[in-house]
Amino acid sequence: ADPPVIIENPVYGSLTPKFINFAAPGMMVSIIFFLATGLTGLIFVVEKKEGVLERSWIAGVTTIEVMFAHIIVKFFIQIIQIILLLTFTDYVFKVRCRFL
Repeated sequence: ADPPVIIENPVYGSLTPKFINFAAPGMMVSIIFFLATGLTGLIFVVEKKEGVLERSWIAGVTTIEVMFAHIIVKFFIQIIQIILLLTFTDYVFKVRCRFL
């Protein structure tokens, strides 16, 4: 009997894809996530150790202001990291990732 699934020629890619095509997007997301998490944790530890956070509280800075300041700074750092990661992945390592 015939199998219920018929394998035809793929519209995009090939019948024998490379492992890097599956692994690269997951690795990129992991790198972005762990860099952001590690950097955020490190900055909070350094602020706590040097007493910057306590000085901010004494100066009258609210929790919301501290959080917004961190979010804004981390956002721009994250954008730079994403641009660097995508640039290195595409042009240096020659791994083509099609997102759309």
